[in-house]
Amino acid sequence: MSHPNLHILIDAAQLILEEIARHPDYQALDYQPDLTIVDAQTALSYLIHATTPLESFREATPATTV
Repeated sequence: MSHPNLHILIDAAQLILEEIARHPDYQALDYQPDLTIVDAQTALSYLIHATTPLESFREATPATTV
């Protein structure tokens, strides 16, 4: 069984969380959970960093000269 790329799934989850946070029905709720949408977004951000090899960061970061 083939699985979708993990980073694509995480990006999709981030987009869905953003849509939920902006949705008027969600904003109208008097909903104050212990963990928020921002907490979930932070967890996904950590997951992206944990699953991205250090070499990818080096390639994506422009070299700086001093």
